[in-house]
Amino acid sequence: MRPVLPQDAPALAALHALGFSARGERSWSAEEFAALLAAPACCALLAPAEGFILARTLGEEAEILT
Repeated sequence: MRPVLPQDAPALAALHALGFSARGERSWSAEEFAALLAAPACCALLAPAEGFILARTLGEEAEILT
């Protein structure tokens, strides 16, 4: 795994689509991932072609977004 870079947004969107589109749910776009990654409270790790984790912190709390 490695930290996500801004240019990874299309790869995150593609991986997200694999998990959600197959179930008929809306997946997030590359633009949505880019906006989240630009936020100072978000962080992500990527295992290319396997998966990723995107989390956000707020004060003393954190949540996994996807």
